[in-house]
Amino acid sequence: KMEAPPLRYLWFFLILLLALAADFGGLLAVLFLGMAFIPALLYLNWFRNFEKHDPEPWGALYQAFFWGAITGIIAAGIINSIFIVFVMLAAGVVVAEIVGAIIIAPFVEEFLKPVGIVRGGVRKEVDEVEDGLIYGAACGLGFAATENLMYGWSVVSEGVAVTAAVIIMRTFSSTLVHASATAFTGHGLSRYLVHGDSRMTVLRYYLAAVGLHAFWNGMMTLGSYDFLPGIGFIFALIVTIG
Repeated sequence: KMEAPPLRYLWFFLILLLALAADFGGLLAVLFLGMAFIPALLYLNWFRNFEKHDPEPWGALYQAFFWGAITGIIAAGIINSIFIVFVMLAAGVVVAEIVGAIIIAPFVEEFLKPVGIVRGGVRKEVDEVEDGLIYGAACGLGFAATENLMYGWSVVSEGVAVTAAVIIMRTFSSTLVHASATAFTGHGLSRYLVHGDSRMTVLRYYLAAVGLHAFWNGMMTLGSYDFLPGIGFIFALIVTIG
């Protein structure tokens, strides 16, 4: 049975609601917030249910989810921006946009998102190798939910319909890619934590996550949008079947 997020995260939603309401009004603020976060939470329940015998506790899952949704995305935004500015100063805006999307963001974000797995409340629940997949997906889903909202918000000047369309499109595409990529690193971490595999195992799975993320961002940068939702589901199915 799916549980509601703990009340201790209510402040996060209240801040987002107040900020959104300033641009859209209260009703649309609630709508857009729901469009970004409800699908991500339903995906989280879907991933969780793949563990039939010993599903992960919701408290730890939400801790991982909100690590991605709050701390992970804030840290990634700051670090991404710093590196992109350096590239822009050295090579110009166009190169900085491409390098930022295909190189900087994948390496930075796939490093920061799975940090939520090794934090106290989550780390103690990682006692089986498959747990890393679930908690990695949780970190990625939280990150994606906030990111989707931010992307929708960034096109507010183009109207409500465009904002809604951006959030919906990303819900069925990049949300699943974020979850799938971080699940790879999570699997590497759980093999290290549970079975005592070497740190090279973690590195290999991290690089696999970076590769998936870079491939996705590369397709978006090149404008190949038609197949993005399908690719997102394929990535998610690869992880869940694995």
